[in-house]
Amino acid sequence: MRVAVVGSGLAGFTAYQSLRRALRPEEIAVFGTDDDPAATFRQRAAAIRQREMRSESDGHCLPTSFPGLSFRSALRRRSPAPLIGSLLDRYHPTVDEFLAHVTRLRERSGWQRSLHTARIERVRAVDGGFELDAHGTFEHVLIATGHPGLHVADGSAVSANLGVTLDGDDEVTPPLDAPPGRAVMVVRVDTTQVTEERPLPAELATVEGPVAMFFGLLRPYKGLDVLLDAWRSVEADAELWIVGMPRMDLEPLRRAADQRVRFMPRFVRDPEIPAFFRRADVVVLPYREIDQSGVLFTAMAFGKAVVLSGVGGFSEVGVGRVVAAGDPAALSAALTSLLTDASERRHLGEQALAAAAGPYSWDRVAEQTLALYRNLLGS
Repeated sequence: MRVAVVGSGLAGFTAYQSLRRALRPEEIAVFGTDDDPAATFRQRAAAIRQREMRSESDGHCLPTSFPGLSFRSALRRRSPAPLIGSLLDRYHPTVDEFLAHVTRLRERSGWQRSLHTARIERVRAVDGGFELDAHGTFEHVLIATGHPGLHVADGSAVSANLGVTLDGDDEVTPPLDAPPGRAVMVVRVDTTQVTEERPLPAELATVEGPVAMFFGLLRPYKGLDVLLDAWRSVEADAELWIVGMPRMDLEPLRRAADQRVRFMPRFVRDPEIPAFFRRADVVVLPYREIDQSGVLFTAMAFGKAVVLSGVGGFSEVGVGRVVAAGDPAALSAALTSLLTDASERRHLGEQALAAAAGPYSWDRVAEQTLALYRNLLGS
């Protein structure tokens, strides 16, 4: 076989569909722990009651162009509306349409013939290519770590030693060197660009005065109880917005909240995100534990002052006010200071924006990634 795909989730599945344009199923080996590439997505979509995909490109795995899934939808509905929506970048396939699409591709692409149910522990460079545990040698290896609309499991990273967590379960350590003419690729797709922004909900659009915002899935480890405890002693004419899909019981939090707290307990789609971050004056991440957070880097990209716990990699980023995790008094003091000092907020916001445009920009990340691969490939 010529190519191995490590990871049988949607990233591996999409990579497989691309490879099938040039290779037969017998020339591709896919390694993973689940024969259904959409298994993880099904669970997550059900957990957040997701009904639509974020965009049409987020809704199909076959490399193609317009009209894509909208054409099938138009035929089924006997209406041109999906095609018109696709032209205007407003067509969103339903989750059921997406899952049906995955099923069709599985049946016709030879996926089952290429699939090997196995967890790959190590990829090692050998003469002629790469060895995957005891599963043979392959000329090229694709390591599929994620997919549009899905989150890589907390704590995963592609770092200097290329340790990668796959599909939330599979873990591999790719080689630190590679033979000439052979490639190890890490596949990750980003779909954070917003093509159609939406305004704030009406009940928030009329709010005056400073706003502190917690944004993201509401989970116990994120320290919302600490935040609400701290907020009661914040001495500022300001509001706290808690925005995101609950993954915990909200009643204790509601009881702990004063009249200056607003809850927006629902999934926030991509087109809505800019309005929330532009309106917030301070973004607060009071986590008890974390490795790194996409919310932090989103706040930085919007040039926002941030208050964050000194846990995981937060203190290494070099932005905002860092306070001890689980310390309501320290958190309250930091929030009071920033919410009553527009000049300091502006300073920290400029610092965050500079970091987002500099060391944490996609260009810099790409440069560092390319430099790493050149070093690994000896070129």
